[in-house]
Amino acid sequence: MSLKKPRFRKGIIVAPDTDALEGIEGEIKVDSADNRIKSTLGAAPRELTTNDQSQTLSNKTLTSPVINTGVSGSAIDTDVTLAANSDTLLASQKAIKAYVTAVAGAQNEASEIIVTPAGTISSINVQAALQELDTDIQNHLNDTVGAHAATAISNAPTGNLVAITVQAALDEHQGDIDGINSTVSTHLGASTNVHGLGVGSAVVGTTDSQVLTNKTITGADIRTPVRSDMKQDTLSNLVTYALTASNGQIVYATDEKAMYQVVDTELVGIGGAGIVKLIAGENIAALDLVYVSTGTGNDSGRTAGRLYKVDASNDDRNEVLGFATKAITSGNIGEAQVSGNLKGFTGLTPGKIYYASASVPGAITLTPPSTNAQWVIAVCLASLATEVVINPVSSASAIYVVDGSTSFTIANNQAAAASVTSLLIDGVSTRSFIIDYSIYRQTDTALSALAQAGQLRGVFNTQSSTWFMSDDYSGQNSGVTFSILSSGQIQYTSSNIAGANYVGSMKYAIRKTFGV
Repeated sequence: MSLKKPRFRKGIIVAPDTDALEGIEGEIKVDSADNRIKSTLGAAPRELTTNDQSQTLSNKTLTSPVINTGVSGSAIDTDVTLAANSDTLLASQKAIKAYVTAVAGAQNEASEIIVTPAGTISSINVQAALQELDTDIQNHLNDTVGAHAATAISNAPTGNLVAITVQAALDEHQGDIDGINSTVSTHLGASTNVHGLGVGSAVVGTTDSQVLTNKTITGADIRTPVRSDMKQDTLSNLVTYALTASNGQIVYATDEKAMYQVVDTELVGIGGAGIVKLIAGENIAALDLVYVSTGTGNDSGRTAGRLYKVDASNDDRNEVLGFATKAITSGNIGEAQVSGNLKGFTGLTPGKIYYASASVPGAITLTPPSTNAQWVIAVCLASLATEVVINPVSSASAIYVVDGSTSFTIANNQAAAASVTSLLIDGVSTRSFIIDYSIYRQTDTALSALAQAGQLRGVFNTQSSTWFMSDDYSGQNSGVTFSILSSGQIQYTSSNIAGANYVGSMKYAIRKTFGV
């Protein structure tokens, strides 16, 4: 017998609950959690679609759909002018294309282009606007740079823009501009761009920074700026420049990397150690210790006022000025630093005092001179192995070295006055002296021996710049007579002792000297 399907006149009521489907094919339930009717179909839970609940549909295909907009009739607008301007109609594909071509294309999308040379653009599409801009630039070039620009434009790319997109049109336009710029630059004989034809370009007459070459200015009003640039040149050129420069002018030596001020035609260092500029009387090396010659005494063969190397063994070459900062060739202007820190040395002992050398003129030594008739002159203190602090008054504290006695050979029959070695008394620093001496002379001849001991006393006459000297002795008259020059040099003459194998010797010691 066959089964009959039950009929329900008043429908079937399914009680809502939150239990999950049991996976029985055809099972139906109402999910009270989201008010959805659900069923197991194809071994998977499915949700039934209702007409007014908010649901997401997937895997559905619509054929010949009619979009219900809430009004009667079709929701598709085929008017190419899109005149309806409605939120309830969708424009057809053909209507949109026709509108963009016929209506939007007629809008002034070129209105955003700003043209400096000619003002506003009258064209209402990009291609025509760019073509108009190209013409305006050519006219501007004719007005700005004259015949050369006109020649350039005649040789520049011509023709209308053919690009159909804004980007391509701009690229094509820039290519034309570059061609004009290149040709104009060639005719102008300049490597810079013409204004408007390249980034960072300029045209004569604009406010852009420019360098003009091969130009003649006629009838020009050249104005002197309020601030004048500092004079910059090599030190030697600045020394010459200072001879005619105004007092107070600041200059900069490019080779020395130092600033100077012009004071009475001389350069004076600014903001650093004291610098003195003088002409060298001999070749001087960098860092040599130097003095200024007086041209008198032992320096009578040297030029007064010039720089020479200090010699601590010479009474007239020990007035230390400072150190040569650079090598100086004889006859050229150089500079001596007289105070402050000075770099460039090697092998110094930090913290130690250095003295003027008595053996190497211009050099400094860690060991002070100790030989008779030499000068102990402390000139600097080593702050580093390569740097010293200069003592600007080093000669003021100089000490003259006097040992117990000094030997000297007395020549026989010395008719002309001859100098006694190292007996040179400097009248500048010494006002008086006392020298003890003894003399012994003899030959093989019997009874020829002569012995004399005495004392030389000298006083410097500051009015006449000469010396007074007396000789007080006892014993035999040795035949030796002493005299002194105005320079302070003690000299002698001797008698003739007959016989062979002559011996003549003198020993002396400077017992006291009194300075200024």
